[in-house]
Amino acid sequence: QNVALKLVSGEISLDPECLKELQREVNKSHHLVHPNIVRMGYFWKEEGEPAFISLEYVDGTDLHQLRSASPDGLLKWEEVQAYMLQLCDALEYAHAQKVVHRDIKPSNFLVSSQGNLKLADFGIAASLSSSSLSFTSSSVLGSGTPPYMSPQQLDGKRPKVTDDIYSVGATFYDLLTSKPPFFQGDISYQVRHTEVAPMTERLKELELANDIPGYVGAIVMACLQKDPAQRPQ
Repeated sequence: QNVALKLVSGEISLDPECLKELQREVNKSHHLVHPNIVRMGYFWKEEGEPAFISLEYVDGTDLHQLRSASPDGLLKWEEVQAYMLQLCDALEYAHAQKVVHRDIKPSNFLVSSQGNLKLADFGIAASLSSSSLSFTSSSVLGSGTPPYMSPQQLDGKRPKVTDDIYSVGATFYDLLTSKPPFFQGDISYQVRHTEVAPMTERLKELELANDIPGYVGAIVMACLQKDPAQRPQ
């Protein structure tokens, strides 16, 4: 059976505290066993060698590549619907195990050659990209992807389930309109203070067409509420 290896590079690989934190996250995520989550293997560190993590190997593509390869750079709801349901199953399971992802975005959704969705980097995405793991603004900007991050995550607040819910909204907004809710200018300011344009308006602005059912638009906009209490829980 093939496995994938993820090498730990950059500042993190030289910082014993960061490596310890990463190992803790890997150990936590190792227990997540779900058909729509990439199975985490183990953290390996040998003297004088770079650290790496072993993972389940997924033969296929990801939602970012699928969207980019489509004619208008967006996906139809019929194509996205099955992925949305698989994602919700995966998140409901992980959140029940008290693990949040913290870097949900289209490229972290792998699609196997059988067409099944697998959420990658569960629990380790933040640790991998942050060299200082205290929850400060500077580290959190490194521990997610700003166009998909909630205002609270950008502010360096403690991770919550509702951060992942916001990122789900931003991901599906991107897949259905070709762009995340905010994509130019001062993104972190806009995520905190600017209302998100409904997807139908965004499509008009970009001179694109996509048939998005009203209830889908409502779900996505609910996920993107600035106040986490207003998002689906």
